[in-house]
Amino acid sequence: MSKMTSGDTLIIADGEYTTSNNTIWQFNYPPSGPGTGTGDERFTVIRAENIPGINGVPCNQPLKVKFSGDAKFSDQAGLAGPHVSWVKFWGIRWEGIGTGSYWDHIYFKQVASHGIADGNTTTFSITGQYNLLEDCIAFGKGRYKFLFYDNSRENQTRGPGNNLCRRCISRQDWAKKEDPTPDPIAGFCSYYNRGSGFLNCVIIDSDLPSEWMNDPTELAGAFYQPVDEGPHSMIMKGCIVVNTAMAAYLNRQGSSGHVIEDFAGIHLAGGLGLQGSTDADRVTLVDLGVDNFVYRSTTQVSTVLIPDDGVNSFRGDIPSTFHDSIISDTKDDGMDELANIANDYIQMYAIKGSTYSWPSSAQPPHFYYSNPQDDGLRYPLRIESNSALSSRGSTGGQIGARITHRLGIDGTFKGEPNWDTEQQVSLWPWPLEDWIKSEMKTSQYTPNPQRGFCAEGTGLNGSPITLTSYLWEYLGSPCPDEIYGSSDTTPPEAPKNLTIK
Repeated sequence: MSKMTSGDTLIIADGEYTTSNNTIWQFNYPPSGPGTGTGDERFTVIRAENIPGINGVPCNQPLKVKFSGDAKFSDQAGLAGPHVSWVKFWGIRWEGIGTGSYWDHIYFKQVASHGIADGNTTTFSITGQYNLLEDCIAFGKGRYKFLFYDNSRENQTRGPGNNLCRRCISRQDWAKKEDPTPDPIAGFCSYYNRGSGFLNCVIIDSDLPSEWMNDPTELAGAFYQPVDEGPHSMIMKGCIVVNTAMAAYLNRQGSSGHVIEDFAGIHLAGGLGLQGSTDADRVTLVDLGVDNFVYRSTTQVSTVLIPDDGVNSFRGDIPSTFHDSIISDTKDDGMDELANIANDYIQMYAIKGSTYSWPSSAQPPHFYYSNPQDDGLRYPLRIESNSALSSRGSTGGQIGARITHRLGIDGTFKGEPNWDTEQQVSLWPWPLEDWIKSEMKTSQYTPNPQRGFCAEGTGLNGSPITLTSYLWEYLGSPCPDEIYGSSDTTPPEAPKNLTIK
């Protein structure tokens, strides 16, 4: 890096790098890129020479460039760190990543962070503004897997965060298991940072709380906004939480400006906690309850927030909305403590407690109580066309999530044109899914790294389990043929009654 100038590309040969002279921190860092032009012209680029799934390199293998041991990506020293911008890191794995407060427009592309440190640690930490994480994964140790954190919040010289995750995947393997000091535990966390965005992000198979601290402050939420210091405007679109021993989402009282669109949460400990204001639309929540998981003790269970409920406001003081959504199979209430949640066009089913607890009068004018799987919810990620659910929502639209296409043009930062618009490109099969599975199978900090979507064997359609098939099949229907192409190998009949002219 010391020989690089702005806009250079550093290509790293395959191998594992372990010495401290490879550490990125405030005394050894890349030069900023030019920030002009298009594509990689805008960046100083640091990349692996061979990247799975790129330029003919087979996708079904872990990353070929790994930094470990004393070769760290270290969080900068608060406000004393350097200003670095317009740098792209591509195809590299670290044992924990932490950028600086004065870093902006950093682009992480197909990067893996395998946390190896217990205690108050984060696997992938971003503390600047206008940074982009795309096709990145975080697993192993760390109480937060992805964290957006604003170290400069006291003087606000750098302004709001506006950091963005696109198609990032979190799996909680180990969290403070051997550290006695309590702290919250979550998957994606926006802490003090304003304007955080999450597009097509997934929290998956975070299902082993036996590997987490016995009495954390909170098993808070898969997606989590923990502080209440003003508007945070956390945006979540097309996101998925599956098989995770926490609530799907939680924000804190006093915060505001949150947006949830097309969100699926399946087989979780709880649903949505709306203390700060959130506009939630087209949400699918199925199979919610702490009984879905084996916790270390009743003490640990008591730290789960939003247990067993679909939606709970904690009687928050700022109004929220919840529309065009499904809540099915909860161990307690469908919606609880709703003094400030305006809701309508809701379908519920198999609610063990009350459909609407305090106040019970919150039940909306457009409320349906029937099995959503009979009405068009065959897969967690879409509503079947021409089904009852496809037109039961407001203005004749659907009830439930639709997560079928990629959101945002690749490489665009938050606020740039089309950074969050739905593209005419299918999200399925999930991009680079063979690499993701191969990488996460290498986790050293879980008794079973090959669980869930990383398991061997076949899915319901008879093909090997993939990230795509695992998510599509979670409600019990085989993955649709059109996702990977039709499985019908029957040759067509020969044409009849043809004449040649």
